Parts: sequence; C-alpha cells; structure tokens
Amino acid sequence: MDSLLDTRRQEPERWVRNLSSRPLSEPETKVLSNGLNFNMQGGVREEEFLTAVEIGVNLMTCSEEGKQDTRMRIVGALGRPVCGHNLTTEETKALTGLRRDRSIVILSSDKGRSTVVMKGDYEGKATTLLQDRNTYEVVLADPTARL
Repeated sequence: MDSLLDTRRQEPERWVRNLSSRPLSEPETKVLSNGLNFNMQGGVREEEFLTAVEIGVNLMTCSEEGKQDTRMRIVGALGRPVCGHNLTTEETKALTGLRRDRSIVILSSDKGRSTVVMKGDYEGKATTLLQDRNTYEVVLADPTARL
C-alpha cells in the first residue's frame, strides 16, 4: 500500500487524465492524484477503529495480558492530538477551486484507478441523446411490470 501512495505522489500526472480544456495547475494535479477516496482530514472514526482493533486483538494468539497491553497502547495512541490536515495550503486552495468550477466534472476512471477531469456538459449531452426520437421512444407508463 505504501508503494502505491509513494508512486502517486511522485508521478501525479500519471494518475490524472484531463479531458477538459481547463489547464490544471501543479497543486490541482497533485491533489487529484490522491484519488477521490483520499481522506483529507487525516482523522479516524474512533468507534469503527476500536471495533476493528477489538476484533483483531481477539484473533491474537498471545496471552490475555498481551492482548490487554495491545489494547492499552492503541487507546493511548488515540488520545494523542491529531495532526490535522494532510494537504498543503496550496493543495487545499486547489481543491477549493476545483470544487467551485462548474465547467468540469471530476470522476474516477472505469479502469486503472485514475482520476478523470471532463467537461461539465453531462446534462446537455444526455438531453441531446434522449431527444433523439429515432433511437428512443417516449413511454407514457412504466413498462416494468409487463416486462
């Protein structure tokens, strides 16, 4: 997993495909190369985390004292302050700019796990396709039950 994250940080343009006419700045490319599921806050949901820890500790093959020691170390680590955001100021500004730009749509690719930036004209294209009466037929009732 670490090698994947390192690769994305070293070669961000490899993980971002820009199909729009909008040029992307270096910070925008870097933040998009993290992927769409990247946790920008760096925080942890403690309840879910502790549940997973307890499951893992119960699977350990050591003594009960060893299991309890592991629990205490993990709970102690959770009590430490969280470092906050894991993006630079430039990357945070780039992300804000990308969110506000309504001329583009940002999606994950079907294959390859890269991020794709496209023109934001999805609704117009879909409407144009659906208005083609040679290809599509207007139905007045839902035909699902009949089919």
